Amino acid sequence: MGPPEIAGDLGKPGNDESKLISSAAPKEVPVDANDEPIPPDKSMVFQGGSFLLLLLGACYFAAEIVLPIVLAFVLMLVLQPAMRFLERWHLPRGIAALALILMLFGAVAGLGAALSGPAGEWAQKLPEGVPKLQERLSFLSRPIAAFQKFVSKAEGLRLSLRLLFWLPMLWASPRDPLHELPEPLPSVRV
Repeated sequence: MGPPEIAGDLGKPGNDESKLISSAAPKEVPVDANDEPIPPDKSMVFQGGSFLLLLLGACYFAAEIVLPIVLAFVLMLVLQPAMRFLERWHLPRGIAALALILMLFGAVAGLGAALSGPAGEWAQKLPEGVPKLQERLSFLSRPIAAFQKFVSKAEGLRLSLRLLFWLPMLWASPRDPLHELPEPLPSVRV
């Protein structure tokens, strides 16, 4: 017994179905050497940028409202398994939530107490460690000084360019004859 035929008679040249399958294949499109991608519409790019800036501004001003909601949602996701565990012990939902909140605040307070001792010791050693840190990072002093010099020169250039462009506008007054439009010539009829 030979292998079973999967496609049936589709592969035979005289079949109508094989013509349909071969005609559905994508045809090659001639490519011109001058073909370039279509540049995006400038107004669409501007609208997208404006939308992004407005969205960021809205998020900045809504942070006071949205941040507590997001924090509550994250805490709910984190504490949900513990809440289910306490409810399986037939603890009422309110008491279970209160117990979880007390345990959360206790954990934060315990972590703060545990870290306050080493942090205090580190703060006392900080004045002694600053000279060592400066000595180890002394190789960066020359590049930092060069960068600061570059920034100060760039700031001076920016101010001089601003002055260069604004001074002629400040000197010219609205009554200056250079700002007045010339009178139109009278029309002459022939």
